[in-house]
Amino acid sequence: MQGEEVTRLILLALLCATAYGQSPDVVAQLMDAPQPKHSVQDRVLDIADPLARTLDTITTQIALSNGGHEMILPDCIAQDWRAMAAFSAGRTVINNWVLPRVGRRHPRIVRTVRWIDVSGTVAFAVHNLFVKKAPTGGVTLGEE
Repeated sequence: MQGEEVTRLILLALLCATAYGQSPDVVAQLMDAPQPKHSVQDRVLDIADPLARTLDTITTQIALSNGGHEMILPDCIAQDWRAMAAFSAGRTVINNWVLPRVGRRHPRIVRTVRWIDVSGTVAFAVHNLFVKKAPTGGVTLGEE
């Protein structure tokens, strides 16, 4: 076979596959297949969680550069933006992939846990935006 014949056979195979995919029997089988049910809240949470965690990572690094400190995470995570991004990515995977699969029998509880997590993350990210530069030469806690 020459190159043109191979190309024609590939195009014919693609055309047949496309025509088969458009046949009423195949479309009817696809329409009868169970479809995953994603509510509007789930889609909003799927988008809001990574955005909130990204904002928290960025604002935490800004606050640390202004002399602030991380309130919850250990310094080994908070001081390095790559570790903070990896931590946030792991939490996003847990919230968007693990929790919905574990809590299939109780979707309201899973949704509530995800809302609480996203709202807490956003609250800390907004707090980080307003951390002012630490004063130099002042008295720190515990000193007189």
